[in-house]
Amino acid sequence: MGYLRIMLAICVFWSHSVPLAKLPWLDGQIAVQIFFVISGFYMQLILATKYTKERLGNSWIQKFYLSRYMRLYPIYFLGVASSLIYPIALSIKDSISRHPINEWIFIANLPQTLSSIFLKLYVGFTNLFIVFQDWSLFLTFDIQKNQIYLDPHGFAPSPDGQFYLQQALAVGAAWTLAIEIAFYILAPFILKLSTKKLAIYSILFVVLKIIVLWNLTTPPDGLKYRFFPFELPWFLVGAISFRHKKYLISLFSWVRKEHESILSYALVTFLCVVSISFTNDPQLSLITRLFYPTLFAIVIPFIFHATARIQYDSFIGELSYPFYVFHQSTVLSVTNNVFPKVYNRILEPDDGEVFYGIFHIYALIALIVTFILALLAHRFEKAWVEPVRQKLSQPIRVRETEYLTSCKKKN
Repeated sequence: MGYLRIMLAICVFWSHSVPLAKLPWLDGQIAVQIFFVISGFYMQLILATKYTKERLGNSWIQKFYLSRYMRLYPIYFLGVASSLIYPIALSIKDSISRHPINEWIFIANLPQTLSSIFLKLYVGFTNLFIVFQDWSLFLTFDIQKNQIYLDPHGFAPSPDGQFYLQQALAVGAAWTLAIEIAFYILAPFILKLSTKKLAIYSILFVVLKIIVLWNLTTPPDGLKYRFFPFELPWFLVGAISFRHKKYLISLFSWVRKEHESILSYALVTFLCVVSISFTNDPQLSLITRLFYPTLFAIVIPFIFHATARIQYDSFIGELSYPFYVFHQSTVLSVTNNVFPKVYNRILEPDDGEVFYGIFHIYALIALIVTFILALLAHRFEKAWVEPVRQKLSQPIRVRETEYLTSCKKKN
C-alpha cells in the first residue's frame, strides 16, 4: 500500500500549498482520516501476527508500545529540527515572526499564574513527547485575563488578545501523531473485541459525530476531524477491513492476477486526484467525510493484496511518514514570499494567473525538497532505528538462540 500512503501524503501537501494543475485533489482533511483507516488495518495485522503473547511473552504489550513510539519519535524529532532551522537558514522574515521559538519566548515571559504555569508545562511536554498535541486544538489562552480555557475553534487564526496553543507546536501536523498514539494505547485491548462490538462502537461514535456536526451551522475544524473520539471509528473500520480482507479481496476476483497491481495503482490515482468535495455546504461536506474513508476501507485489502510483494511500492510507502512530517515546514519556508501576494492583494485576472503560476513553481520546489528530506530521514531510520524495532518483535526462542550463540563465541 505504499503508493496509496504516499499519494495521501501528497494530497495533504497540496492542501497546505496549492493543488497541482488545479486538479480536484482529495481534501487533505479526508486524506488524514484515510490514514487512520490504514493505521487500524495495519495495527490489526501486526497484533494478529507479530505482537502476540505467544511470540513475545508477557511483555508483548510493552514491546508493541515501544516499537510504535520508536516508529514515530525519531522522524518527529528530525521534523522539529527542520521546522526550527528552516526559516532562520532561509532568512524569511515572516517565518521568523511566526517561528515556534518566538511563541515559546512569549509563553516563557507570561506572568506566573496557575494557567500560565500549566501552559508552559504543557507546551514543553507535548513538543518533547508528541502526546496530547491534539489537545492544543481545543485550548486557548486569554492574554488579557491570563487564563486558559476550552475552545473548539482553536485551530482558526487567533484574534487579538488570545493565543491558540496550536501556534506553539514545533511541527504543526503532529497533532495527528498524538491521535495515532492514543489509538496505539487502546489497540492491544480494543482490537481483542469481536468484530460485532467494533462495528457497534464505530457506528455509535459516527452517529454521535453526525448529531453534533449536523446541528452546528459552522462546525469548528476541531470537531470535524481533530477530536479523537470522533476519529476512533476510522481506526476501528480499518481493523474490521483487515478481519474481512478475504471477502473484500474476493470482490475483485474478476481481475486477472497480472493486472491486479495496475488496477490498484489506477484506482488510487483516480480516487486521490479526482475527488468530490462540498466544502461550502456543512451537511454535504460531512457526507464526503464519511464516504471516502468508508470507500477506502473497502478497497484497502485489495490494494494491500495487489502490492504486497512489490519492493518499490513498500519503499515509497516508507517515505510517506517522513514526507508528512517535513511537508508543512518546507511549504512555509519555500513559499512564504508568495503567500502574501496570493492572499493579501486584490489581483487583476491576468495578474492573478501570473502569481498563481509563480506559486505553483514554489510549491513544486517545496515538493522536491520535502521528498529529499524524506529520503534522508528514511536512510537514518533504516540505519539506526529499524534494527532496534526488529529486535522488539523477535520471538523469544530467536532471542535465546542469539544469546547462546554469542556466549559460545565469547568462550
